[in-house]
Amino acid sequence: MGEAGDSNPGAKLAPPPGALSALLQALAASPEPGDAEPLPLPQGTLIGRFEIVRELGRGAFGVVHEARDRDLGRSVALKIVRPGRASSGESQFAREAEAVARLSHPNLVTLYEVGRSEHGPYLVFELLRGKTLQERIDDGQLPVQEAVHIAVEVARGLAHAHAEGVVHRDLKPSNVFVTNRGQVKILDFGMAHAFGRRRVNGGTPAYMAPEQWEDEPEDERTDVFALGVMLYVMLSGEYPFPEGEGRWSAGPTPAPKLDVPIAPGLADLVGRMLETTPRRRPRDGAAVLAALTPIEETLRTRPAEGTVPVRGTRWKATLGDLIAELRRRRVFRVMVGYGIFAFAALQVSEPIMHGAHMPEWVLTAVLAVGFPVAVILAWVFDLTAQGVRRTPSMTASGAVSFTRSRLAVLLVGVALLAALPGAAWYLWKQSGERGRGTPPAGATPSIAVLPFADLSPGKDQEYFADGVAEEIRNALARVEGLKVIGRTSSSSFKGKPDDLKTIGQKLGVTTALEGSIRRSDRRVRVTAQLVAVADGAQVWSRTFDRELNDVFALQDEVALAVVEAMKVRVLPGHLPSSKWTRTADPEVYDRYLLGREFHRLGTLDGYWRAARAFEKALALDAGYAPAWAGLTVAILDAAGISDDFLPEEERKAAAAAGRAVALAPDLPEAYFARAKVREWIELDPAGALTDVERAIAFNPGYAAAECARAMLLSSLGRMPEALAAARRATELEPLQAMPWYVLGRVQDAGGELEQARAAYSRALEFAPSDERATVYLAINRILAGQAGQALAALQRMRAGAYQLEVQALAEHAVGNAKAAQEALGQLEARYSNGWAYQIAEVHAYRGETDQAFLWLERALAKRDYGLVSVRRDPLLRDLHSDPRWKPFLRKMNLPVD
Repeated sequence: MGEAGDSNPGAKLAPPPGALSALLQALAASPEPGDAEPLPLPQGTLIGRFEIVRELGRGAFGVVHEARDRDLGRSVALKIVRPGRASSGESQFAREAEAVARLSHPNLVTLYEVGRSEHGPYLVFELLRGKTLQERIDDGQLPVQEAVHIAVEVARGLAHAHAEGVVHRDLKPSNVFVTNRGQVKILDFGMAHAFGRRRVNGGTPAYMAPEQWEDEPEDERTDVFALGVMLYVMLSGEYPFPEGEGRWSAGPTPAPKLDVPIAPGLADLVGRMLETTPRRRPRDGAAVLAALTPIEETLRTRPAEGTVPVRGTRWKATLGDLIAELRRRRVFRVMVGYGIFAFAALQVSEPIMHGAHMPEWVLTAVLAVGFPVAVILAWVFDLTAQGVRRTPSMTASGAVSFTRSRLAVLLVGVALLAALPGAAWYLWKQSGERGRGTPPAGATPSIAVLPFADLSPGKDQEYFADGVAEEIRNALARVEGLKVIGRTSSSSFKGKPDDLKTIGQKLGVTTALEGSIRRSDRRVRVTAQLVAVADGAQVWSRTFDRELNDVFALQDEVALAVVEAMKVRVLPGHLPSSKWTRTADPEVYDRYLLGREFHRLGTLDGYWRAARAFEKALALDAGYAPAWAGLTVAILDAAGISDDFLPEEERKAAAAAGRAVALAPDLPEAYFARAKVREWIELDPAGALTDVERAIAFNPGYAAAECARAMLLSSLGRMPEALAAARRATELEPLQAMPWYVLGRVQDAGGELEQARAAYSRALEFAPSDERATVYLAINRILAGQAGQALAALQRMRAGAYQLEVQALAEHAVGNAKAAQEALGQLEARYSNGWAYQIAEVHAYRGETDQAFLWLERALAKRDYGLVSVRRDPLLRDLHSDPRWKPFLRKMNLPVD
């Protein structure tokens, strides 16, 4: 379809049954179309949900445009059909057209959709990038092996279509496409005939079979004849029936016989395909494929691979001849293999070299010198079943020759040219100029699951679409060796115009999964596509229709298909799975997803609404572990920002966490919930760390658990591990405020005030209203002697305990004792019930040690959540030398060293 992007040829969304027949019937009943040339469509023109980008080409059948699917965000080829006079009586062709719409094969271009518009009927295909076979032939004569390979791929497509009862009837090089990745695709299968374009106006009549010229019945052998003509042209550069523009094919004179000495049997096969009597030809595409396959296999193993037939003899070696000879001698394979070996050698040898204090350039130099040596050895010798043998020269008639001097120059040139990318990469690596967020070559496979669009009739299923996308993301996160970006960062692009390349750079991923959800009554349709963010090329696409209660199997199927498409090696026991959230009742899952949506609001009201939604889910299914875990976290998060002490709710949260773990011993969220209980309520940081690490083991992409792990490790004094966990969280959620806030807290605790300030600033870039980041950035400035800037930040804080704490600290730091005391007095009078820890911080910073310990004891009695920071809190450092400090840490079950 003109210029296009390679797509996975798997199953894709086809037109609904009868859509093409309905269109043909409407055209049959319409007035005879005129022959006026269609007007160009300007960029931005909308045809249905497709937005025109540019025109790719025109032909007798229609005008092809590159367009963008606004619902799915993918590029497509949209062909405005230039219809002939379709006949309503030709039901056979209507049936064939419908069959075409359902064909799915790697060698057939995929038809996505059909429709009508004010500009005429249109067909929507996958977008391909490359050139037509006609353009490839125009570039110069094809080597024998390439010509046979293309014919084999076309025969594969024909065999599949013929088995489904579909005949092309207009097969020619301009209807065969060779993509940039070497895929061969047949275009316009059966469409020309269905739309009244049986005759080629201005095309190439020489590809028409005799029965087409004589209006006799056509069948699969009509396509066989056209493929025979194509193969003849590719091998000889001439038409088999040049006189009369192909009409001689209906006469008694047979086509001149080819002479292809390196491919025995090929000339006879082409002769049979070009028989003027249909019954003498191979029966269909499958018969041609069966005859061509052994010929292709023979060409692959013969020394004369890549030579041209006698009719095309050339005595002077050209660049094309050199490339063909390099392929024959398997030099390209050695080059690729050497690159893989070099990469592996660098990875294995680097630690050894460092241990031996050897400079990095040593191994690089050895590998660079070895590359041209490997290329030359590959040219001279070949590895066979009988051992290493000298590669024989081409002996076929018409074979080209290479002088030694010219050959040496060419081989060294090829070696140096192939080494240039590696040298450029090495220099780039040494310079350290890597693009922000762009993964380096050889990076871990990575993916971002973008928000799924809600295409439901009522547009009221956004929470369901988000839930399905998140479960697919969680399932993928279980795959070892696959980097999966967290939900918050991936969802930050919802409703924004960023293209996939920009998204990939910001998230540091190579692929993105996007799609849509349509939920209606008891059914759900999910359309998903995997896209390479570097060039927007579609890697995989599929549509799933399921009953609502089968949505969990659907999520796993999507995740597994993505893993297979990305060619990620999955270790045993690490298959993507959404088993953690399965339930027999779709209503339970619906309530659970609503609870998660409310929880993401991050407000006190949102947390309580989430708790109520989880409780409703549990009322329907008391054995649903994810809802018990969600209930725990919602209650604790609500209590953490409430001004009241809520012991009853905390006990409920603790019981819910226990139920979650008991019901689902492999549920990551259950261990995360119990870790919160152990840390905040039971004051068991070591037990909390164990639970958090279990959660991460079950879900390596669990960013929230990595944040908790960083804070716990910091509390326990394991600072290097804490920093590593915090940085890991920022990699999983690079655009979420929480990981950057946690990184700042850990860096503050380690005395890295400047780095912490940068982390808090990054958090506020992504969430300008995040109160925690605002507060601790202000405290960071106070610790750094910049209390004036902390006072200026007060106006950006909401009125409450945090604002009063910062004011009390900053006013004290600038020497304004009266204002500081007034702020502290208000803090103690209004928030003593739930903010005892923050009051202790102010007293400690002011040097009021007795008051600080008094308020710390009150915080301990009420299980104040702020105590999780006590050991690492820089505001409490003056208390460390007090004899009461270590006994207090022991009460908290924290190490005293």
